[in-house]
Amino acid sequence: PLGTAFQRLHLLGAHTSLIMVHVAFGIPPAVMLLRNAFIRVPREVVLARQRAPGSTPALLAAAALSWPVVLTVGVLEFILVWNDFVIGLLLGGFEAGQITLVLFEESREFATSSGVLAAEAVVSLVIPLALVLATGRWLLRGLAEGTRR
Repeated sequence: PLGTAFQRLHLLGAHTSLIMVHVAFGIPPAVMLLRNAFIRVPREVVLARQRAPGSTPALLAAAALSWPVVLTVGVLEFILVWNDFVIGLLLGGFEAGQITLVLFEESREFATSSGVLAAEAVVSLVIPLALVLATGRWLLRGLAEGTRR
C-alpha cells in the first residue's frame, strides 16, 4: 500500500520517499529516548536558562545535560539508514545506489564473485562498526538513561 501511494504521488524511486519512510520509522524510538532523558533534566536548570538573558536556550541546555542519549539516537538512526535493505529496495529501486542494494545486485552472480561479495560486505560494515566502537561506552549509557523514567 505504501508503494502504491508513493507511485500515485510519483515519488516511487525518488529519494524523497526513502527520507519520508526513514523519518517515520526513526521518530518513535528517538522520541521515546529523548523524552525520557529530557524529563530527567531538573526543572530549576530549565527555568534558570529561560530567565537568564543571553544564555543558551533551555532545549540546548537539556540536550547538553542528556548528551549520551542524543548521541545514542544519532548513532542508532545512522545505523538504521545505513543497513536498511528492504526500504531501499521496495521504494528506491535499484537506482537508489544504497550499498546494500549494490551488494544484493552482485549476489546474483554469487558462484563467480563470492570472494568479492564477501569483501564488499566486510568493507560496508567498517563505518557502522567504527562508529559503534568509538561511541560504545556512551551508547550503553544513553540507552539506559533514555529508557528510565
